[in-house]
Amino acid sequence: MSNKIHGAQDPSRPHPGTITARFAWNNSVEYWEASKLPESFTFRCYDKDGNPTSRHQAAWCVPVVEVVTVSMDDNGNPVAPKEAASISNSVYGPDHTFLEHTSSAPKQPR
Repeated sequence: MSNKIHGAQDPSRPHPGTITARFAWNNSVEYWEASKLPESFTFRCYDKDGNPTSRHQAAWCVPVVEVVTVSMDDNGNPVAPKEAASISNSVYGPDHTFLEHTSSAPKQPR
């Protein structure tokens, strides 16, 4: 289990409770109750070799505790997500441990 990353815990342990959602376009913050979200969103889980897997097959999991969303228009300016040409999300575990980054393909100009 040397592949564990910071914040890893036994898969049977509960989530700490809250996910902080930060929105860069307006610097707002929301707090989401992890118990109201699917565990595929609230945990990143791995097998004994460090490969992603489901929680019920995992050797260890990292709870997601922060999500940062950046939404931009065609010119790279911050805008509301529904007006965005592209959106990216960075996901973090405890102590701001980076877990993953996803981004949408830019929309075609209107």
